[in-house]
Amino acid sequence: MTRLIRNRIDGVAEPLPEGETILWSAKPDQWMFTRRLMRLDWVIAWFAALSVGRAYFAWSAGGDVRAMLIAASGQLPLALFGLGLLTALGIAMARSTSYVVSSRRVVLQVGVALPITFNVPLRFVDSVAIRTRNGKGGDVILTLCQGANVKALALWPHSQGWKHDSVQPLMRDVSETALNELKPILAKVLEESQQEDAQSSSVSAHQKQTAHGLYGFEEMPA
Repeated sequence: MTRLIRNRIDGVAEPLPEGETILWSAKPDQWMFTRRLMRLDWVIAWFAALSVGRAYFAWSAGGDVRAMLIAASGQLPLALFGLGLLTALGIAMARSTSYVVSSRRVVLQVGVALPITFNVPLRFVDSVAIRTRNGKGGDVILTLCQGANVKALALWPHSQGWKHDSVQPLMRDVSETALNELKPILAKVLEESQQEDAQSSSVSAHQKQTAHGLYGFEEMPA
């Protein structure tokens, strides 16, 4: 179900197999991806708390306002360095990520130092959920049929769940515009895939039974 490609490609390898076309492609929103993945809000809050604590200790020792400001600003260089490093890493990860939906598969290309392309045939997708964030885009969560295992560590951070039989591939922080374009496309290709599998004699009874969730989406708030 997955394929490892060590040379850098953009989305899917060309030429595509006969009859397959790319229907949608997108990248994560860089700022939203970085802010959430690197927990920048929590990092800022942590350094702010340290600065307040240092200012308080300076005041407790009898220091004036100037001493409190000097004590509090002592965390500033470390805070700027840490935030800059996390931001740069997050942006690099977002830029190296591509999400593609074709007429036959969903493709997640991830990785900065070692790009990996995960190909998920549509027949392995059992259901789709979209986790939205109040008009600021969201995540597309793919639930796979039983037996279609994914290694969470290899796909992180584009997955959720850690048990081998419950890992869900994840298209992270897709913009609202891209999500609106994706919904009808993905619903259509999943329905067509189910119909083709139902008509094919090569599809096992187990795959037919586990394909119950292909129609539509489950919308979940963040």
